[in-house]
Amino acid sequence: HAKLMANETSAEALTAGDPVYFTASSAAGRARADDAAKIGVYAVCETTVGSAATIQAVRRGPASTALSGATPGARYYLGATGGSSTSRPGAGNRIISLGFAKTATVLEGLIQDLGDQ
Repeated sequence: HAKLMANETSAEALTAGDPVYFTASSAAGRARADDAAKIGVYAVCETTVGSAATIQAVRRGPASTALSGATPGARYYLGATGGSSTSRPGAGNRIISLGFAKTATVLEGLIQDLGDQ
């Protein structure tokens, strides 16, 4: 798949692999499954940056450096307090599928909102 990229400004420090949402100021913020205002994941950050920096975010397709030590084929979800995990977040959280590990370090992004836990 070809990458569908976006260049955005970060609202806070972000780490490569962080799922991001649009803040009220239209900047990229760290998404969280436990916060209804922050569950609108639109991409996965491909760069590690500080606040007010330009990020590369992958909307769909391979996100290089998004993972570390992943098992190819493993499904990744938005974590309750941010980041990504192979485990679904606990009860009371929104389930957002981020995609699948293509390699140990590459996430094949396919963002899907699967509803509430």
